[in-house]
Amino acid sequence: FDLYMGPKVLSDLKALDVGLETTVQYGLFTIIARPMLWMLRFMYGLVGSWGIAIILLTVVVKLLVWPLDQKSYKSMKKMRVLAPRMQEIRDKFKSDPQRQQQEIMNMYKEEGANPFSGCFPMLVQMPIWFALSRVLWNSIELYQVPFLYFCDLTARDPLCIFPIALSGVMFVQQKMSPPPTDPNQKMMMQMMPFFF
Repeated sequence: FDLYMGPKVLSDLKALDVGLETTVQYGLFTIIARPMLWMLRFMYGLVGSWGIAIILLTVVVKLLVWPLDQKSYKSMKKMRVLAPRMQEIRDKFKSDPQRQQQEIMNMYKEEGANPFSGCFPMLVQMPIWFALSRVLWNSIELYQVPFLYFCDLTARDPLCIFPIALSGVMFVQQKMSPPPTDPNQKMMMQMMPFFF
């Protein structure tokens, strides 16, 4: 028997030439995750810091998906403009839900708006961000590597600075999207950044 006992460093596993590199799993998004890992290593080679390499990789990915973000933001802005008209239609045809939906669809056609065009670009991006998350989660290179106030990049944030920053960014993004007309949904959307 051949036995390997060591960290799952992809380059070391490939060098053994026995197929052990397949033991490093990235889930459904392996096809996206492997190039991201290569890019992360490339950036580490440029800057010499895993923390900065992660930030640079995130910026590069964000720049690559920027056109999708822009399309989503434009759609959300158009929906925000149409929100008062939608509320008028809902109030006018409160007792006839079928007519209400028909009128809203007619308004969408008139204005050239599509309620799903704001969500579709986000759905396209989800596999990319999941793959990046899997790469960061499974990269042995980040184990016990210090960065800023972290003593280990694979450990959770000891001061909770990044979760708080994420909540703040989500709150700002939520304010940019059209407000829900349902009061329960509106309250849920306001609480979501804090839950995340």
